[in-house]
Amino acid sequence: LLLHQDFSKLEEAFEEGLWEVEGDEINIYTCSGEADEGPAGAYLDSCGDRVRADSWVELVHTLQDGGGAQVSTLCTSFICESLDNESAASFTVGLSFDEDTVESSLLSITLRRERENPGEDESGIVKPIQLHFNGDLVADQLGP
Repeated sequence: LLLHQDFSKLEEAFEEGLWEVEGDEINIYTCSGEADEGPAGAYLDSCGDRVRADSWVELVHTLQDGGGAQVSTLCTSFICESLDNESAASFTVGLSFDEDTVESSLLSITLRRERENPGEDESGIVKPIQLHFNGDLVADQLGP
């Protein structure tokens, strides 16, 4: 097993230096899954109380202290609680082989709302949520 992270213990992992975090106006909090506080895991909120289309968050884990590793199976689960219709919000999970996440990308999975047509007033129309894999549309009606 190369990497196993219980994200309800993400704060401890930050303190140990296992993860780096970058972003714009980031709120990160964890939930143990006890009582009525919600499912166990880490919650990232890049906007706080206000919606911004340009907010972003990156969590980075360097495998084998930067030496890399051969990966044959990758299993994970994510919950995206909300994608704002007005701000063109999106949620992307990516895997890359070095710190340049754009140029060295191996995998990218994105949930986002259908893009607006330039020049058309589509305010008030709720666009469906789409699933993109490595930039290609693979499902176009995941939900409202």
